[in-house]
Amino acid sequence: MDAGCLLGESPLWCARTARLYWVDIEGHWLWRWSPEDGASRMALGGAPGFVAKAADGRLISGVARDLSLIDPLTGSCQCLGPPNFLPAKVRFNDGKADRQGRIVAGGAHLQQTDPVAPAYCLDAGGSRPFPEPFTVFNGPAFSPDGRRIYFTDSPSKVIRTAAYEPDSGALGKIEVFATLPATSGYPDGMTVDREGGLWNAEWDGGQLTRYHANGERDRSIPLPVPRPTSLAFGGPALDRLFVTSARTGLSAEQLAEAPLSGAVFVLSPGETGLPEATADWARPPAVWSRANG
Repeated sequence: MDAGCLLGESPLWCARTARLYWVDIEGHWLWRWSPEDGASRMALGGAPGFVAKAADGRLISGVARDLSLIDPLTGSCQCLGPPNFLPAKVRFNDGKADRQGRIVAGGAHLQQTDPVAPAYCLDAGGSRPFPEPFTVFNGPAFSPDGRRIYFTDSPSKVIRTAAYEPDSGALGKIEVFATLPATSGYPDGMTVDREGGLWNAEWDGGQLTRYHANGERDRSIPLPVPRPTSLAFGGPALDRLFVTSARTGLSAEQLAEAPLSGAVFVLSPGETGLPEATADWARPPAVWSRANG
């Protein structure tokens, strides 16, 4: 699908409606696609970093510095929790529902130079911060049993992992899962297949890489664009891999060589995925604390 996104991100397959959602962060668009209706988009009032499913059929998104509830039919956008939840000079960047229905989401420094962006495990009862801030938070992904989390601070070129407490969302000891070679790109969005393999989109690497659960590299799939951003399994059998990409920051020469930059690609990798989890809350949590005081 040649959507021409400036910064396509966060593909999300909704099995109930057989629709794919994704966002264009810099274009401020929410996109949706189905085999019957094709692709369409709606404008949002800010930069949407990610989308996740809410239990009532709406979508939860990090829009600029706010966590928001979006009606994909009308485009209405309701702020969840206090406005400007994230600190100044930080916007939401990536997030996902965990297997228990919480939202794990983190931010990015607007200039991508300072490690000041927090990440949180969020539910209707409150917010649990990650131990350290990020420059550009990406991922997250969860093992099939929900007891392990994967994430990255993209400029570090390191994918990290930790035990994940299913009852509370607490992280265990954070460890290195995989380090990308100096000649490779930067780790961006992630997903996990049914066998527990971790898939990562490599920004400026022009490829997807699958890792075994022990961190060993399994294989890479080259793409015709330099900046794939994220990926998600979808389709009726969850055997299709939807991959978003970006054209932002590419020169005229690079765009001429990779004219499909900004498109959404559909692959058949041979593995199948797991249904995306649904956040089991859709009301403004009254007890969240602001990240910026």
